[in-house]
Amino acid sequence: MVGDDLADDVARCAAAAGYQILTAQPDTCRRAWSDCLAVVVDVQAAAELAGLGWPRRAGVLVVGAGEVDPQLWRSALTLGAHDGYLLPEQEHDVVGALSRLRAPRSPAGAVVACLGGHGGAGASVLAAAIAMRAAGEFSGTTLLLDVDELGGGVDLLLGIEDTSGLRWPDLTLESGHVFADSLHAALPRVGTDLAVLCPRRGDVRPVGVEAVTSVIDAGKTTSGL
Repeated sequence: MVGDDLADDVARCAAAAGYQILTAQPDTCRRAWSDCLAVVVDVQAAAELAGLGWPRRAGVLVVGAGEVDPQLWRSALTLGAHDGYLLPEQEHDVVGALSRLRAPRSPAGAVVACLGGHGGAGASVLAAAIAMRAAGEFSGTTLLLDVDELGGGVDLLLGIEDTSGLRWPDLTLESGHVFADSLHAALPRVGTDLAVLCPRRGDVRPVGVEAVTSVIDAGKTTSGL
């Protein structure tokens, strides 16, 4: 449900995410609104749909073009949309959102944070112990994050400091999103079920908040720890 100015952009995103497109208008889309896996609407269509009073549904993306229009975000909120995007600048983000909607849904994974009151308090040892116990008892991959770029490194604690794999400085987040399967495949491991992401020894570049939250969000999608 987008105008001609955005139709090509949306079509590219849908094709990249593996969708078949069904074009509809707000006054004729009641069944599609309920049945389709994802719905992409422009600002005008979003405003019309909001006025129809239909129940909110998951998988709605609102798109716009040009400068940020406050109406884009208001329409997105009214529909309960997943998010609002500007095209073509944020095509990558739209593809990512559509791809995640196609992924099988599973219960959200748990997150445990270990924070030491001072250096040497044992937070790294406790975090590693929890992760190793979880990897032995839970199904799926357990993800252990070390976010202290000035610490000794949890990889050294686990004896995998020379194991190849992704470290925090290698992680680039062009879209702000991380896919759990790709991340786990790139990380050094202890055994088969414990993946570890930590700073690179000698590299004191700070671990960014956005990177940490994106990785945590990705890890939660695997229903592990």
